[in-house]
Amino acid sequence: TGCMTALIQYYILSFNIPIDNIYIISGLSDKEWKKDTKNRMPDGINSRVFHRANLKQTFVRDIKTKLDGKNKGNILVIMDEIQIACEDKQTIHSTFEKCGFYNLNFLLENDIKLIQFSATPDGNMNDILDWKHHSAKVQLEPGEGYYGPKQGIEQNRVKQFKDLTNIDNVEEIK
Repeated sequence: TGCMTALIQYYILSFNIPIDNIYIISGLSDKEWKKDTKNRMPDGINSRVFHRANLKQTFVRDIKTKLDGKNKGNILVIMDEIQIACEDKQTIHSTFEKCGFYNLNFLLENDIKLIQFSATPDGNMNDILDWKHHSAKVQLEPGEGYYGPKQGIEQNRVKQFKDLTNIDNVEEIK
């Protein structure tokens, strides 16, 4: 979320994108994600934070209105957890079809920028790299003092799962 906030500031200052043209979306169907994201973003973006439940209607309507109005183009769409609901016929896929976001020429003509965040991008990176010089991959490295699963394993603080319905495993843990 901190990276997204810094990115928003960068795009506003460097590319003069109006805050009303910035969106944050996710395929997650999670009211807590939406609430937390809104709380961490500048106030001017709160009404344009969308999760799966309001992508197909509200987000699509807002994008189409924006493209039909005076503020045509110069839009930034930040996607969080890009691997969720992105398969054919799922929410992200159908939303992007309705918005015209799978058409590179449409994106270029309307100056629509898509930025994707994921800790597990899997095949999504292969798809986006098909756009050649119109796309880039940026891998963020953990900051100083970061503690994650790898560090937990290295410090022997993460243990192998044991089936606790097996009495022998329970005794071993005791």
